[in-house]
Amino acid sequence: MKTNLLSFALMLASATAFAQIQLEHTYPIGWLTRVNTDVSGERYMWISNSQPYIVRVFDADHTDNGISFDPFGSNNALRFSGTPFLSEKLLDDDPGMELLASWNYDGEDVFGTKLVQESGAVSDFFSSSFRASLVPTPKLICFRKVYALPGLALEHDYDDFYEIRRIVFPIDGERYLLSKRYSNYDGIHVYDAAHNWVKTFDTALGDQPLGSISQTNYNDDALLEVAGKVYLPTPDANGNNVLYQVIQEDGTVLLSEPCIDWGYSSVGIILKYYSAPGQLTTKVLDTKSYALLHTFLGKVGPFSPDGIKNYFRLDAGSSDTLVIYDGDTYIAKSISLGYNVSTMQFARNRFEKTGKLEIFFNVPAGPASSIKKIVWIDEDGIILHTFENATSAIIDKQPGMQDKLFVRYPDSIQVYHFSSPSSTSPGMPEAITMSASPNPFSNTIELTFPRTGDYAVRVTNLVGQCILTQMVKGQGKTTLNVPSNAANGIYFIDIEGKKLQKCIRVIKAWH
Repeated sequence: MKTNLLSFALMLASATAFAQIQLEHTYPIGWLTRVNTDVSGERYMWISNSQPYIVRVFDADHTDNGISFDPFGSNNALRFSGTPFLSEKLLDDDPGMELLASWNYDGEDVFGTKLVQESGAVSDFFSSSFRASLVPTPKLICFRKVYALPGLALEHDYDDFYEIRRIVFPIDGERYLLSKRYSNYDGIHVYDAAHNWVKTFDTALGDQPLGSISQTNYNDDALLEVAGKVYLPTPDANGNNVLYQVIQEDGTVLLSEPCIDWGYSSVGIILKYYSAPGQLTTKVLDTKSYALLHTFLGKVGPFSPDGIKNYFRLDAGSSDTLVIYDGDTYIAKSISLGYNVSTMQFARNRFEKTGKLEIFFNVPAGPASSIKKIVWIDEDGIILHTFENATSAIIDKQPGMQDKLFVRYPDSIQVYHFSSPSSTSPGMPEAITMSASPNPFSNTIELTFPRTGDYAVRVTNLVGQCILTQMVKGQGKTTLNVPSNAANGIYFIDIEGKKLQKCIRVIKAWH
């Protein structure tokens, strides 16, 4: 664990020059995640990184409430497979917490899922994996079986299929997508919310992941689309080895482009390809018309930490110069990092409420390839903060909770919260008065800010999916037009502005 001297130094730095972050708590080394439980709200779940794997639960203020889980007991050959699911009332009606965890047997192709009660009782689900699907109504999908929540009542058993995905489509609503794998693949099977068969279709893409299926991402009709890649028998003249294709369920090919890699995001379809032998290029296509929006030389990726579209490039995969492109004008700005880095994260208005882009990244210690610190800079290359000896850092974003900063060291994990910049005029902080009405709402929300200014607004559903981003410039209020096809239920409005960060919980009413 970090020494008291180092902790004191970090707190002193954050309390003086960098009052924008405040150290909240230091956990022992392990695996730490933050969850929004269905009754008590924000909790921290810490898992030891040595066998036996013990799970401990801490309150929002990091108080140790004495709740712990030991899903594997003395069986040190079992390991967690995926993120455990913590619940109070979703899985059953008793007063304690429950933990659902997938596991695998070390060194062997053996898997399972365990349900662990706060009392210590452990029961087995004969499933290799599970997925908690909370929208539009809570369900638990364990391999081929669907359970209604709360109560874990078996709702349906798709015993002939290998993969199940529950999706709420904009037009069709709730659907279950199913497929078999490899030599048994016989198409994509679609069932409705009551588990009645609707249709089966196949595309030339074959056995593609069910998560690549959409309804209105690539056009506005009711047909489903499958996006994916097909390997070419031999690379083309420029060196591209795959075709990125979007094919409708009726077989219509909407897009077919040679490339080496692809991605879909809110800024468009991103294709990385060789425009000539050895010349790596990135192009951005509009997601509905497939019109070419822009072409970049090199490998360029999109990002939008607060809803503002941008692109970035690190030449040759590892460089000391970062190039940022504006998402609308494509004007480039070069930022000197001071170190050769390969990966980074982006933020805005975290250490300084100036509206400037902020970048944080690992700095290698030397030939041993270990990490000696995390450096946080702004878009002008000014160092905002340095976490000495840290191995990684991440801004933890969870729906319905304020963002936190997790910094990992070789022997500990530190949790920070973001606060307003320091001021030379000490005094009481301004009261944050903000409203969202009506609540419940149908499709439109009027958001009133505490003062006229610039704000970044982001609307997410209960499972963290972003359904709307909006930038507000020089206004005291704005209107949010939530997509009419968004499911009814709980949503969170995250608002960021100068000296302000707030989350408002709203409900989309049932018609």
